[in-house]
Amino acid sequence: MKKRTLLFYLTGSLLLLYLSGCRDDLEDMNRSNAATEETAGGAIPVQAAKTWFGENNDNKNVFIQPSGLSSRAAENNILFFTQPSWKYFAITENEYVTAIDVDLTDSIRVSLAPEENDKAYRETGDPEYIRPHSRLVILTSKAGDGTIGFIMTVIPSKEYIDNHADRIRFITYLRREPGFEGLIVFHHLDGRFANGWLYENGKITQSVTDTVSDDENVARVPIKQLEVSYEVHLKEPSSSPSLRTATTVEGGMLPEVVCRAETLENRSSYYSYYLGTGGGGGSYATGYGQAIEHGGGGGYIPNQSSNEKEADKAKSIFRNSELVKKNWEKIEEMLDKIIADCLGEGLYNGLKTDLNGKTIAIEFISGDGSSFDYTTGKISLSMNMESNQLFHEMWHAYQAYQETQQSFKQSFLNQEMEAWYAQYLYVSSLPEYKQGSKWYELYNHTDLGRSIRDLKDYINNKGKLLLGDYQLNSYLDLGVQKAFREMKDEAGEYPYKNYPYDDDRTGSSNFTNLKNLSSNCN
Repeated sequence: MKKRTLLFYLTGSLLLLYLSGCRDDLEDMNRSNAATEETAGGAIPVQAAKTWFGENNDNKNVFIQPSGLSSRAAENNILFFTQPSWKYFAITENEYVTAIDVDLTDSIRVSLAPEENDKAYRETGDPEYIRPHSRLVILTSKAGDGTIGFIMTVIPSKEYIDNHADRIRFITYLRREPGFEGLIVFHHLDGRFANGWLYENGKITQSVTDTVSDDENVARVPIKQLEVSYEVHLKEPSSSPSLRTATTVEGGMLPEVVCRAETLENRSSYYSYYLGTGGGGGSYATGYGQAIEHGGGGGYIPNQSSNEKEADKAKSIFRNSELVKKNWEKIEEMLDKIIADCLGEGLYNGLKTDLNGKTIAIEFISGDGSSFDYTTGKISLSMNMESNQLFHEMWHAYQAYQETQQSFKQSFLNQEMEAWYAQYLYVSSLPEYKQGSKWYELYNHTDLGRSIRDLKDYINNKGKLLLGDYQLNSYLDLGVQKAFREMKDEAGEYPYKNYPYDDDRTGSSNFTNLKNLSSNCN
């Protein structure tokens, strides 16, 4: 962006926020330049994106919400967008992610334009100056870190529109035009402002926020909200520049459309953006970094309170891009319950520390039961799983990080003894653990359950010996190990019969993890 254009943004600029509606003339558009659901290679990722969006949006219309002003925004009925039609989109990818940019022209109700752009529109009647370049972006990590969604709005400067209007559609989440000038702002799926970037000659020069600042040196950009409606037609495509970009999977660009706008001056209100200092970029979680070509970053930055960051504790240690919102909520609820217990909190924090930014694969399976596969590092849970069962499998995952693969393999039964005892300590502390409950019955009326319960006579809840290693060893050999070997499941099988037991380990060394993870407990 040339200096004179930058000064426009910094001094007395007015961004006009248009509430817009587009007539459904998009069916008449030539689809040759846009990926569609029927396009070969596009159906599967788009269908998956539609499913994910439906599960995370609940088919709701979205109202634009400045930070801290959501109630006022809703009261003013500032509609951001209705349900996307999914008729026009671009699919791109790089080594980290696959991105689907969905054109919201036929569902958006808000466009953003600087004062200079609005003036040009009023003088020429060309709706390109105030056209909303908003896209729903669905971003899926190739590293298995999940899927996120957000709204990206491209706000080109008047000068950029005058000279490069035909190139705006080549700007996708994974690619910026090298010479782009203007703003790119992001909103969470619930309509709250997320973050934004000011571009000058294709490079980020300042960040954009809507957080109120009392600092007089911070540039303030007023926003006017104004309602418009559109008639939409396809613009004849110009010759495509070389993308030199993230690999184009299908489409790779959005169709050019021309909108004829009709302004309604009686619907207007104001708030402000604030320009930060310096450039920078945004990325999301492991596997999302360095995702954008050109522009030095400039990505969407979720925050802890956004819909996309729900289940943040679960997603900090687990991964599965196919889990739906309800699955993550269930895991998060179980983790909340686990962390409320001191030993459970120690387990969560210990596992998270050992993972060091990595995540464990997790899945829901049909039927009953749960498991931890030490060879793949995956936890499998049934849909009716309770928190103490997740606790048990997390304990195994923590154990695996303290062992070599060989030592873990040679001590399966030793690991089960500690995990079962830790699980007993956790579940017996819960208010629902009382006579007649399933878990009370297990630990008081089955041989294996009683043998685990009675470990409390030999080693306490902090892994400290109450008697001696000789007594504990004898009990493990003659009591606990025997109960495991003789335990019969509902299918009449003996699941622990052939589990290796490392009898070179002293009794107390079998509970080293319990001692470490309970160190801050009473």
